[in-house]
Amino acid sequence: VFAVLPPPVTGMTLCTQEVTRRLTEVGPVRCFNLSNDSPTITWSFRFIKFIRALRGLAYLLIAPKAADARVYMSVNANAALYYNLAAAAIGRLRGYRLVAHHHVHSYIEKHDSRVVLLDRLLGPKGVHVVHCELMHRQFAAQYNVHADFFCLQPTIIIRDLPQNKARSHNCDFTLGCLSNLSKEKGLPAVLQTFERVHANIRSARLILAGPCGGKEIEQLVHDFCQRFPGRVEYRGPVYGP
Repeated sequence: VFAVLPPPVTGMTLCTQEVTRRLTEVGPVRCFNLSNDSPTITWSFRFIKFIRALRGLAYLLIAPKAADARVYMSVNANAALYYNLAAAAIGRLRGYRLVAHHHVHSYIEKHDSRVVLLDRLLGPKGVHVVHCELMHRQFAAQYNVHADFFCLQPTIIIRDLPQNKARSHNCDFTLGCLSNLSKEKGLPAVLQTFERVHANIRSARLILAGPCGGKEIEQLVHDFCQRFPGRVEYRGPVYGP
């Protein structure tokens, strides 16, 4: 496993952590965690990530390899995608089967030549892991893909949840959204959903948590809280359990 595990706590790192846990149930796993355990991404985090990436790449290059060994990695965004390219190049050279788990839509919506190279390095025996069939179709439409696809819903991170008992229509109802709050992450849909719920259940509540993606989103959240006093709560950015 060549990836960032929590902290920082994000959807990608939580999903990677759970996939790693599941993998340990079926065979031996060597994990190269690129995180320095910082709750937020800082310059020191990026430096430690670079050092740990080099260590992981060196291991892939020189360590003894089992015949059926695989490399599983979460694909980074921005400049850190080069770490994935280096890992894929070394892994392909050493004969590993390569699995690249995608959590980012930026290079699916806009063509990125580095993703073309990543796919070529994965080769026909490699696998792109995506969240759903829609992401699969969008990815395939953007790139002439050589590797295979596998759909793994992010809900893999949800387990051992208590079963809610059926409730009457007149009971309290709470809608929650924990995310990086932005239009791209679906915040307008969350607010519209609450409006429709509140129109039928006057006691309904909405709890928002996570960092706002810019001044426009901050104002949107502030105005919505003012519009539904006592019914809408914004808890700001939250990290950890």
